[in-house]
Amino acid sequence: MIARRGRVEGGHKIGAEVGVSRQRARQLYDAALADTPVAQVEEHRAEEQLLADDVTCELLALGRDPSIPARIRVEAYSVACRWAERKARLLGLDSKVAVIGEDLVDAEIARFTAELGQRSQD
Repeated sequence: MIARRGRVEGGHKIGAEVGVSRQRARQLYDAALADTPVAQVEEHRAEEQLLADDVTCELLALGRDPSIPARIRVEAYSVACRWAERKARLLGLDSKVAVIGEDLVDAEIARFTAELGQRSQD
């Protein structure tokens, strides 16, 4: 299943290839991934990012299709937003980052220098 995911685009194609639904293909993929030792975290992260991109593209296509009822299009956009949030968490885009200015760094250096000066006098 892991090898198939690497060479086939999207869960629907894997499902069609092995004769199961897209959801079942995802379940099988998740189970196979859980049984696989995590040797390359970046490889798995890239795999999940590709999956998120594939699913988001499919959901946005549903959301833009005027032949699909409005309620289903809205649901497709809602699920696409959740996938975008998942991708942001995966990439660390939503983590809090403290921005430190040059003035703060200079003040800390001065404080440490003064503290070291006091210690050397003692």
